Amino acid sequence: MTTDKNDNQIEIIPSSEEPKPLIPATRDTIIHYLFGSVGNEDILRDFINAVLENDNLPLLRSVEMRNPFNPQKFITDKYTILDVKATSLTGEIFVVEFQRGDHPAFAERMLYYCCKTYSSQMSQGDEYTKLLPVIGIAVTTFIVEQIHDLPGIHNSFYLCSKQNHKVVFSDRMQMHVIEVVKEKIHLLNQLKPQLRGWVQFFYYAHQLSEVEMQTIIQDNPALQRAYEEYRRFNNDDEKRALDEAHQQYLHDVATKVEAGEIKGKMNMLMAILQARFNEVPSAIIESLEQRTDVIAFDSLGVLAATCSSLDEFAEALK
Repeated sequence: MTTDKNDNQIEIIPSSEEPKPLIPATRDTIIHYLFGSVGNEDILRDFINAVLENDNLPLLRSVEMRNPFNPQKFITDKYTILDVKATSLTGEIFVVEFQRGDHPAFAERMLYYCCKTYSSQMSQGDEYTKLLPVIGIAVTTFIVEQIHDLPGIHNSFYLCSKQNHKVVFSDRMQMHVIEVVKEKIHLLNQLKPQLRGWVQFFYYAHQLSEVEMQTIIQDNPALQRAYEEYRRFNNDDEKRALDEAHQQYLHDVATKVEAGEIKGKMNMLMAILQARFNEVPSAIIESLEQRTDVIAFDSLGVLAATCSSLDEFAEALK
């Protein structure tokens, strides 16, 4: 109980609304806000330097964001890629991305963007020697299939000799993959302190209390500021609404892609059945139209091509 200025008693009823769960620090909206906002260059530089230091590479003096975070445009952005121009002894260009969904062509996609960034520097008549090195950095929340046998959280790749890995064909392109996953979190001590702190931030920020997180970030001012910005984002209703709108857009895109894939497989399956048996009963068509599993259509396609009769096919649909 308390009183107002007229000494009237006022009962204060505690809010029953539970605090909203924290958005994971690896969510694409958070990443672009943290690393892509003008004024956060020191946060971005510290993370990149953590990766470079862990691989015994020269550190950066400064970074320049080439595609700053734009909330209005970000809602319909499908990719979490940060195009960063860094100032160092060799003037590298960095392509930084965060991937939450396990994509079968992840390695090819990463290589494509790095190569595209490298080749886009050239204009007709330019000298090849003027091309700046490109360094790709990818943080994933899944085990990357192509490198699943490699130990450690941070693995780096160079253009080197198959016979002697110490012989580097060119240092103009390299790629770093950091897997922030449950299966590898016990390997944190293999990382140098700076990168270890960032991996812990990505993995634990939405799971641990502020007090617990302070023990992780207390020795790194840039990481402390990143965590403050992270909490500020989570406590801002407008920014959370931006994240929800972006996630809904991604869901809608995925739904449309899947629906189109199902329709394509359905049309192909119907073409096979019609070519083999002419008329397809409406009962079979209706049963197929109710199916939403893309993988199921693959096995049904095989069955449509090999079954001896429509009755056999219809029986398999039950």
